[in-house]
Amino acid sequence: MYFVLTQQITLTERDFGSVPIDSTNPSGGTAHFTELTCTYADGSQKVFENDEVGLQGLAASFSVAGICGGAAVLFFMIIAAIIGARLVKPK
Repeated sequence: MYFVLTQQITLTERDFGSVPIDSTNPSGGTAHFTELTCTYADGSQKVFENDEVGLQGLAASFSVAGICGGAAVLFFMIIAAIIGARLVKPK
């Protein structure tokens, strides 16, 4: 989320803790609710609701997982090529 907010002056985070998922059944499950408010240099404000914060958090975590997974595959592929090259003898 923070990469979107490169020009903000202040960032305010409101954390609402746990709220009921279903208003008709308050004894059911609960969800976490977060809201970010950015104030820019020109005085304008933008509020990022819980769904936007959550989606960008998921996107960032999947991106990091993809990069780390790709790096691990590349590393082990190079190790396998080195070991394989030592095991195979030309005739």
